[in-house]
Formats: sequence, structure tokens, C-alpha cells
Amino acid sequence: MTIYWLMLAVPLLATLSPGNIGRDVKVLGLFLAFVALVLIIGLRDEIGCDWEPYEIHYLRGEQESLAEGIQRMEAGYGLINWVSAQLGLGVYAVNTACAAIFAFGLLAFCRRQPLPSLALAAAIPYMVIVVAMGYTRQAAALGVVMLSFNAFADRRPRRFLILLGVATLFHTSAVALAPMVLFIGSGKQLSRRAAALVGAGSLILLGGLESLDRYLYSYIEREYEGEGIFYRLPLDLLAAALFFFFRKRWAVRYNDNPLNAVFSLMSLALIPLIFVSTVIADRVGLYLLPFQAAVFSRVPHALARSPLGAPAFLGVAASLAAMLYIWLNYANHAMCWVPYNSLLG
Repeated sequence: MTIYWLMLAVPLLATLSPGNIGRDVKVLGLFLAFVALVLIIGLRDEIGCDWEPYEIHYLRGEQESLAEGIQRMEAGYGLINWVSAQLGLGVYAVNTACAAIFAFGLLAFCRRQPLPSLALAAAIPYMVIVVAMGYTRQAAALGVVMLSFNAFADRRPRRFLILLGVATLFHTSAVALAPMVLFIGSGKQLSRRAAALVGAGSLILLGGLESLDRYLYSYIEREYEGEGIFYRLPLDLLAAALFFFFRKRWAVRYNDNPLNAVFSLMSLALIPLIFVSTVIADRVGLYLLPFQAAVFSRVPHALARSPLGAPAFLGVAASLAAMLYIWLNYANHAMCWVPYNSLLG
């Protein structure tokens, strides 16, 4: 479990570094973080409870055509899986490619936060270790979705929808975020954004209709349980409460209050969704993990000039350590992650 604790400790310690670090050093730090994440996530060996199904996907890719490969699953993942299988690169190449997509999106999102290293640390216990190492397809989708969140913060609705469309090529569940476009920018452009949403949504649904039908069958008719939502939803609601408490102060200092307001509303919307399907709520809720990372890392920054700044940082750090400890030692599926194994040894 040492590697998991190092993954959390390094960005926490980086948060304590002097604030006047040069741009070149920051770029180098981001590059090293990207490489480390890609290697740790991509070259993992038999980590995650879905390891065997992903290996089966890869082995089937050796025997089928490209058309069959992208028809059997989302086109983006299907293409990467088929190319890797045809070249004999192994499932590790598939995982590494998806890890690169995830890591790029995560670091691009964290870079927008006032304390990027603390935002990265907040993402480690669940988003990185559990999701990126366990749900390969949705991790790739989440990486692209985080880029779309940056487009939302920049008030770029077209880019937001395009990136969501790319995300659905890895996991169709990303289409659930499309209505967020209605909250981008001023109300004067609402009709235009609504038309764009309808058009883009139609294309996305047509392209992923078979996958969507498969998910609905698996998630509702077969009544799979998504127990993860019951652990994450309280954190989503806590993040929403913190956002509303600080929203006036953050509106002056940051430019993404509309994005976080939508996240907060989505957190509340997950409550009734649980009664429809815990798995749908669980999978959609994974896209709120960046919201948690942003808010929890922003609280110490917001209080930095007050006597509560240091206690706030220590509180966040202790909470993240507690989350990681509890998950590694008491989660029902932790045995799929412990011990960590890698091709690197």
C-alpha cells in the first residue's frame, strides 16, 4: 500500500512549497505528475475488480474486425482496444492510453484551481486510485469531461458539447451532463444553446444508442447495486454546502461559480435518482468527483489570510488520509487493489 500513500503525500507536501515558484518549475512539476500518473495507473497489473472483463475485451479484439470492435463497446475505447490487440501490445497499452487521457484532463482541471497540488491530492483517494485504476473506460471519459468543465468555466458552450461528445466515445454515461450547457453564459443565448443541446444530444444518442440500451438493461432491469454512491453522496453534499457558504466570497475571487452552482444542484438531484437506480446514480455521481476536489482544495486557500488557514489545510489533509485509510482497509472491494502490482516491479 506504500505507493498509494506516496501518491497522496507528494501533492500534499507540494502544497506547502513557497508560492513564488517560477513558471518553469511549475510546468516541470505538472509534467512529472502526468508521467507518474500514467505509469502508475497504466502499467498496473491485475489491479481493480474489473481486470478480468477488460482482459476478455482485449482478447476478443484479437479475433474481430475494427467494425466489430467499435460496435461491441464505445467507439473510442473499442478503437484503442482493437489497435492494441492487433499490434499485440497487451491490455497494458490500452490502460496506459486511457490513463494518459484521464491524467491530462485531471491535471488540466487541477491547474485551474488556486491550489493545484491540493486539488490533485483531493482527487487521489477515490478519483485516481479507485476510478482510474478500476473503471478504465469511465476514467478516460472523466478525463475528457474535466476538459469540458474547463470549457464551461470559460463560457464556451460549443467546446463544452464537443468535448462531451468525445467523452461519450469512452462511456455513454457522459451524455447525462449535456443539459449543463443551458447554464453557460447569459440568458440571451438560451434558445441557441437549447438548440445546440438538442442537436448534439441527438447525435450523441444515435452514436451510442446500443451502449445506452446495454447500460439501461444492466443498471435498471438487472438491478445492479451501486454501493459507492452511499459513500460519495455525503461528500458531494458537503462540497455543495461549503460552496454555498463561500459562494459570495468566491464569486469575487474566482470565475467558475456558475459551474460549481450546477455541481451543487446535481448533487441534490442524485438523491431522488438513487430510488430509480443506485448504479445510474453511482456512475453519474463519478462526474462530480472533480467538484469535490475543487471545493475541498479551495477552502484552505479562501481562509489562507486568516488564523483558520493552517487548521483548514491540516483538516483537509487529515480527512484525505482518513478516506484513503478507510477505503484501503475496510472497503468491500479493497482486496482488488491491495497489494499494488505493476509491470515496473
